Amino acid sequence: MRTYPLFDPKIYSISIFKLKEGEDGKVQKIVQNLFLKRKDVKLNITKKEKWSVVEIAMDIQRGGPVIVEVTPDLFKIQYDNIKLLSRSLKDALASFIVKDCGHYNFNLMACGSRDDVWMHNYSTVSLLMDNDDDGPFVGVEASTPQENLFQTNIAYLNRIMNRKGGVLINSLKHNKIGASLFVLGAMDQRTERSFPTDFLLQLDISQLGDRKSYSSNQFPLINHSPYSTPPKSDKDAYLEKQEYLINLLAIKAKLIDLLLARCNTMEILDGEYAYIKKRGNFLKDDIFDLQNRINSHMKVYMPDRKGKKKDSDFLDRESYDNEKELLTTASIRFTLISEVEHRIMRIRSLMNGMKGDVRDMGNQLAMKGEASMTDMNPYSVGDHLIGDLDDMEGYMTSLSGELTHSRDILSSTIDVLRAFIDTRQRESSEEMSRLMNLLFLVFACIGLADALGNFVVFAMEYYFFHEKNIYQAVQPALASLFLTFLPLAVGVVFILIYFKKKRR
Repeated sequence: MRTYPLFDPKIYSISIFKLKEGEDGKVQKIVQNLFLKRKDVKLNITKKEKWSVVEIAMDIQRGGPVIVEVTPDLFKIQYDNIKLLSRSLKDALASFIVKDCGHYNFNLMACGSRDDVWMHNYSTVSLLMDNDDDGPFVGVEASTPQENLFQTNIAYLNRIMNRKGGVLINSLKHNKIGASLFVLGAMDQRTERSFPTDFLLQLDISQLGDRKSYSSNQFPLINHSPYSTPPKSDKDAYLEKQEYLINLLAIKAKLIDLLLARCNTMEILDGEYAYIKKRGNFLKDDIFDLQNRINSHMKVYMPDRKGKKKDSDFLDRESYDNEKELLTTASIRFTLISEVEHRIMRIRSLMNGMKGDVRDMGNQLAMKGEASMTDMNPYSVGDHLIGDLDDMEGYMTSLSGELTHSRDILSSTIDVLRAFIDTRQRESSEEMSRLMNLLFLVFACIGLADALGNFVVFAMEYYFFHEKNIYQAVQPALASLFLTFLPLAVGVVFILIYFKKKRR
C-alpha cells in the first residue's frame, strides 16, 4: 500500500477527571510510576477548572527525520497501543476519582502536511474488488463523488478502525496557520450521535516559515530551479518544527478547553439535570394521582338520582380527616413545584453561559464545519456541544411548562377543595348549633317539670303539716308556680320565635 509523508505524526490520549480532595500528590506519583520509565511515552499533567488532565503522547513512528512516510495502518496500531495505556491509567486511578463526575477519555492524532494528504485518494490496490469479473481494475477513476469519498485516506482510517458513520471535517485557523480537524465516526451505531471521542488534527505546514526579513532590503538569490523544493538548513528545519509545535500546542490547548466544556456538560447532565428530570417527572405523576384522589373523594358527596345529599358521609369525621390530609399534601406539592422551577431557572442560566463560552472557544480557532462529502450535515465540534446544551435546555423548558400547567391545575384544585372544606365546616357548625338549641329546649322542659314538681310538693307539705284545707294550700302554691313558670314561658316563646326566623 502506498505511503505518504507527514510532519511529526503523534497520537495523544487525553484523560480528564476530578480527584477527591487531597489526592493530587498520590495520583501524580502513580501516573509517573506508570509512564515515566517508558521511553516511547511522553507525559503531561495539568489542572484546569478543578479538573485533572493527563496527556499521554506517543510518536506514530519513532526515530528518523521529522517528515516520515506512514500509512493509516500505523495510526491504527498506535491507537490500539495507547488505548491500553489509557485503560491501565483508568484502572489505577479508579479509587481516587470522584464517582459522580466520571473519567472521560479522548484521543487526538496530530500531524502536519503540505498538501492535505488525508483528503487524497489512497492506493487503488486496496480497492480491488473480486466479487465480479467485470468490476473496476487498478487505476480506474471513481465515477461518482461517493466513490471518491470512499477512497480518501481519512475514510480508509475511519473504516479500518471499525467506525460507524462518516467523518466530520472542521476547519481551524490559529496565528494565520490553517488546520483541519477530522472527527472520526462512533464505534457503536447506537451512539453515533453522541459527542465524539477520537479526532485527527492536520496542520498545513506549507504556511510555516513564511517569514519576511526586515533586517535587510536585499533579496537573496537562489541557484536552484523554481520547480523543485529548495534544501533547508538545520536551522530552518529546527525553526519550522518549533513553529509547528507552538501552533500545535496552542490549538490542542483550545481543543482541550472544548473537551473540558463537554465534561462540565456531562457533569450537569448526570448531576443537577438528572435530579431535576427525575424530580419533575415524579411531581407530574404524583400531582396527577393526587388530583384523581381529590376528584374521587368529592364524587362521594354528589347527590343521588333523587337529588338528596348524603349527610351521613358529609359529616363523617373520617371524611373530614381525609380532606385535611389531601389539602395538606396538595399544598406541599405546590411548594415542591416552585422549588423545581427555581432549579430549572438556575440550570438554564448556567447552560446559556456555557454556550456562550463554547462559542467564544470556537471563534478563537475560527472553527467551522466544512461542507464536504464525508458528512451530509456539516457542523463543528462546538456546534455539536451547543446542540447538546440546546437539547438539554429544550427539555428543561418543556418540563417547566408542564410543571407550570400542573401547578395551575393544582392551585385550582386546592381552591375548590378549600372552599368545599369551608362549606362542610359551616354546615357542621349549623348542625351543631341546632343540637345545642335542642339541648336548651330539653333543659327548659326539665326546668318546667321541676317547677311543677315543686308546686305539687309545696302544696302537699302545706296541706298535711298545717292541717288546712286544700284551697288554702293551693293558693300559695299557685303563686309560687306562677313566679317560677313565668320566666321559663318567656324563654320558650323567644326560642320559638328564633327558630321560625332561622327557617325562613
